[in-house]
This record gives sequence, C-alpha cells and structure tokens, in this order.
Amino acid sequence: MVPDRAPCFAEVGIGVAEVSEGDSLAAPVADLAANGEILLVGLDRAPCFTEIGVGEAEVSEGVPLAAPVADLAEDFETLFVGLDRAPCFTEVGVGESEVPEGVYLALDRYARTALANPGRAGHRMAVEAKRTLDDARLRLTRFVNGATPERLAFAYNATDALNMAFKGVLNPGDHVVTTDLEHNSVSRPLVQMANDGTITLTRVPTDEGGTLDPDAVFAAVTPATRMIAITHASNVLGTIQPVAEIGKRCKE
Repeated sequence: MVPDRAPCFAEVGIGVAEVSEGDSLAAPVADLAANGEILLVGLDRAPCFTEIGVGEAEVSEGVPLAAPVADLAEDFETLFVGLDRAPCFTEVGVGESEVPEGVYLALDRYARTALANPGRAGHRMAVEAKRTLDDARLRLTRFVNGATPERLAFAYNATDALNMAFKGVLNPGDHVVTTDLEHNSVSRPLVQMANDGTITLTRVPTDEGGTLDPDAVFAAVTPATRMIAITHASNVLGTIQPVAEIGKRCKE
C-alpha cells in the first residue's frame, strides 16, 4: 500500500466499508480512494474513519439521481406516462410515492457529508448529522407552531406517531371522539383500546357529502372526553374537514 494512501479502519461493523464502483473487492487502494473521498482527506489524503456503525459508510458515485426538474412531471416522473403526460396514480401508501428533486438532493448531500449516527461520536460526520437533525427539529417546530424543539419527537412513520400519541395521552376511563372517515392508523389503535376496556369511543358520522358537522362532533363530547381525533382530509373521499373550527372550539 502507498504510505500516504493507507486506509485506517477502526471499530466498524458489517457493511460499514465504503461502497466502490463495480463489484470487485480486490481493487487497489489508489482506485478505491476516488470512490471513498470522505475517508481520504487533506493534502496527505490521511483517512478519517472512526467509530461509525452499520450503514454509515459513504456511498460512491455510481447510481445517478433523478435529472434536474423543469416542472411537476419531471419531479414525479413515474406518475406521468404516455405522450400526453396524463397522470397515473396507483394505490400506494404514505412514503411509497416519489418525492421532489430537493429530497433526492438532500439525501445525496447527507450520504456524502453526514452519514453517521447523530450524537454517537465526535468525528465530523457525526457532528454534521447531529446539526442536521437539530436543524430539522427546529424547523418542524416552527412549522407546527410548537412551543420548543425539545418537545418534538421523530417517529418511524405516521402510524407509529399516532400510537405514541394515543397510548401516551389516554388513560383508563378516558373518552375519545372520532369519525367514520379515519384511516386504519387511527381507527385500529382506538378500537383496540376500546375493546380492551381502556377507553370509550364515539364515532361521529359525516353527512352525505362526506363532511363533518362541528356541532355533531361536540354533541358527542362528554365530561370524560380526553381527545377528539379527526382527519383533516379524507384519503378516500378527498373531503376536507373543518378542523380549524373544531380546534378553536376545543380550546374554548
């Protein structure tokens, strides 16, 4: 090995090595250096690779990201098919559809500069990962008018977040008002808690157009009501519910 290109591997797990072009594992270190740019830094190309966990390796150049966008069709390429660019929407769930170009670019930037466990180490990639996470938490807190970033918790997905909310807020004997429009991620946990005898549950029906009447919602409220769980927009009907009015009356 060339002295100034010597690799340095310390306390790493399976799958942590950088990803190189092609499938060969026998490539010379000099060739791998072009792929593992972050590991070989500075004028002397001294490697920087310290205490990172599984899945935190750099990703080499190889698989191209989406082309720059010019319009919505370019941003969500697979949704627009045929010469007339007619949209084609399939039955996919949250998180399964395409994302805007900016998301690809952000993930690419993260993989190249901060692919490490935030708060788990002191090397520069871990520090950058922590800074990115803290920045996202602050921005999201501002977006939802939260009180403080420390009170914003990340979850695996919406279903996980809803379960944390239901089982973290509701106590035995509480009453919950919900609707007949709710997604399974809302209905199933609440029905399970009701069947277990932890809570009592009231489902408020919509009108023929699929819209809730706020008066009907509050007619279902009892002294034991702890939560009103209502979807903002139905993923089945597309109807938008008067959550602003309902929320205002809840505060009152």
